[in-house]
Parts: sequence; C-alpha cells; structure tokens
Amino acid sequence: MPRFFLHYRDGFGLLKDPTGVPLPNVEAAHAEALRRARDVLGQLSHWSSDLMDEMVREMAFEITDEAGRIVEIVSFLAAIGPLH
Repeated sequence: MPRFFLHYRDGFGLLKDPTGVPLPNVEAAHAEALRRARDVLGQLSHWSSDLMDEMVREMAFEITDEAGRIVEIVSFLAAIGPLH
C-alpha cells in the first residue's frame, strides 16, 4: 500500500510528517487530511473567531507521495462545513 505524508503548513512554515500513513490512494489521503484538519479546528474552537478566521486561511495539509512529490494540498477551509 502506498504511503502518504501529510505535512502541516500554517503562517509560520511547514511541519513535516516524518512517518506518513499507508493509504490506498490520493482520495483516502484527502479524506485523512480533512479528518485531521477538523480535529485541529476543534481544538482551536475556543479562540476568538476573528483570530481563528485569519489563522485558518493559512492552514493546510500538503500531501506528498513516497517520492516527496506534492499530490494534493488540502486547505483547512475545506474542512469547515458539514461533515460527510
């Protein structure tokens, strides 16, 4: 099974995922990034909405494959809204 790395990007830089996660395809990696983004946003829910809005615009997961190629970027804005 391929391994995907979900690197976290915010206004301060990039935090690399050193281990990655085995997932069957890019679509599954996208779904995992959305799940993780919702977890992070849930932890930030006590922050002021103005500050959070500004922060969320800069937050994303850069999904790379095992060769280090970016296969998708998932903005945290995509994680806001109804759960699927």
